[in-house]
Amino acid sequence: MIFKSSYKNISSLKITVFVALIILVAFIGSLSILNNNDSRRNILTKSSAAAGYLTISPTYDADFPDPSILKVGNTYYGYSTQSGYSLVPGLISTNGVNWQTNPANIMPNVPSWANNTNNWAPSVKFNSSLNKYVMLYTLHNKNPSTQCIGKAISDSPNGPFMDNNLAPFICQPTLGGSIDPSVFTDANGTSYIYWKNDGNNINAPDNLWVQQLDSSYNLMGSAKSILSSTQAWQNGIIEGPNMAIINSKYYLFYGGSRYYDSSYAIGYATCSSAIGPCTDSSSNPFISSLGDMYGPGSPELFQDSQGNNIMAFAAWHGAIAGTNAFRALYEVILTSNAKGVLKFKTKFVEPGLSISTHVMSPGQLNSFYETKLKAVGGTGSINYTVESGSLPNGLSIDNAKSSISGTPISAAPAINSNGILSCSGVSNSTIVKGNCVCNPGYIMNSIFGCIPSSSVPTSTYKFTIKATDSNAPALTATQSYSMIVTN
Repeated sequence: MIFKSSYKNISSLKITVFVALIILVAFIGSLSILNNNDSRRNILTKSSAAAGYLTISPTYDADFPDPSILKVGNTYYGYSTQSGYSLVPGLISTNGVNWQTNPANIMPNVPSWANNTNNWAPSVKFNSSLNKYVMLYTLHNKNPSTQCIGKAISDSPNGPFMDNNLAPFICQPTLGGSIDPSVFTDANGTSYIYWKNDGNNINAPDNLWVQQLDSSYNLMGSAKSILSSTQAWQNGIIEGPNMAIINSKYYLFYGGSRYYDSSYAIGYATCSSAIGPCTDSSSNPFISSLGDMYGPGSPELFQDSQGNNIMAFAAWHGAIAGTNAFRALYEVILTSNAKGVLKFKTKFVEPGLSISTHVMSPGQLNSFYETKLKAVGGTGSINYTVESGSLPNGLSIDNAKSSISGTPISAAPAINSNGILSCSGVSNSTIVKGNCVCNPGYIMNSIFGCIPSSSVPTSTYKFTIKATDSNAPALTATQSYSMIVTN
């Protein structure tokens, strides 16, 4: 602690008492904050965060980078950057806090202009003129080879979203490509699209751009650069723009620096209108690494049922990049005072349980298979069971390892003669320890004997896994899967 010169003549005893009182007050204050379990927790300013009074917990503790949240009626839909086998992973919630994996195939196919890779930062809005849902997203353009922005349409927030356009919606190949789109509708009903030119991809400057949209989300006029990377903490990188109005003031939120380390953070600029000019806040970064949350970024705002301005963003939880690391979903409530000074407070996460393993990887007959099962939430160990359908023959749930494992085999029973396995009259077979076993490259069929495995068609198995909390058996979650087993 640093004391001003006016305190130099205080006796050592007085100094000791003074310091002890300050420490006691700080300790009591920290307990007050930590023990507050209201559904909307205490305001967390930059100063209190730096003091370590509170850490932020994810509302979905599994991989969900570059989140976009859409509220439709009383249901919240989440969309994220491509992860695992899903082109657009999805979440669904009834309160915007406790999330379950959305089993819908939100975007089944890519458009003709794109490769099936690097689907980044989808943003979904309902367009009243079209009476449809519109997804702006990023995919890798075939020619020229760069990231570009596409536009897909659906009748439902669950999809399927289809992009039937022959070319990208927005693309700036000479500026490194175009990524991270988001749509904002001003108070007068005019809509705008914001995005980033991917300058750091080609060692060129990063800029955030804006362009007006018509009522059907078609481009109008010309694009305009609205913000550049000028602050030291950004390390030359700004991305993921999201415009919002809070208490009649325009704020442009964005992520800055390198997403793969703890320097990544959320900043904002204040703007005079939806198209600028915008000025970076001198108090940036607004939200930075805190506790076991590292590298927050990709902010997007939405309103919850109570009218709160909620910022959803992604951050590394517990470990940064590398094996088994992931960017979880976080949410905070934004507030501002009469002077436009922003603060954020955390959202309380109610006890819940969800299965975060989105899809089953494909298996192959007669080859060992294992997929880990992961659940989010709960208070104890998780027990998995098959609630409906059936696993492929040869696979089973191993709760000790939280996995589905085994060796997929043909569903056909082995040839049996009077209860004793025999190879008599069965071509391409061998007796092994008294059992009739097909030779390599062949598989047992109850009618035709050992047949070439190449003649066995690909099979699809549909089943639903149920997760149960061992400490609270009433706390359960289910997830449906469609698994392919090839020959």
